[in-house]
Amino acid sequence: MTKSNLFEALTIVVAVVVVGAGAVGGTLLLTRNSGDGDTNDVQSSVAEREPQIQKVVLNVDDQAPITVQVRQGDYIQFEPTDDSKHQIISVGSGEHAEDGFDSGIFESTQSYRMQVKDIGTFELQDTFNPDQKITIQAT
Repeated sequence: MTKSNLFEALTIVVAVVVVGAGAVGGTLLLTRNSGDGDTNDVQSSVAEREPQIQKVVLNVDDQAPITVQVRQGDYIQFEPTDDSKHQIISVGSGEHAEDGFDSGIFESTQSYRMQVKDIGTFELQDTFNPDQKITIQAT
């Protein structure tokens, strides 16, 4: 096997390992030695954790406040259980009130997913159900 073929074989093996390791949070990085080009190094790094998805049920008949605790990088998926339109926006309190978050209007047959990129407390509300407050606490 030539050096070129060996490098291609290692690339294929690493690609297969990366695809299979995604569920456990592992990744591999293949680099070529910048010296004489004769050696290849395989480096491994383990991701801390995979992002999680927290589901939030939206219903205009429900006025109870919602508090969601997530970690930075997690997703929140808003899922309507009624026949109303929904629009999630940031409101005037919480650490990130000035961010001006707006999901846009989505139908009752749709869901909306957002990723929490910052740490802190976020106050949101559904414009079609303004009495229900949604608090996101991200660590």
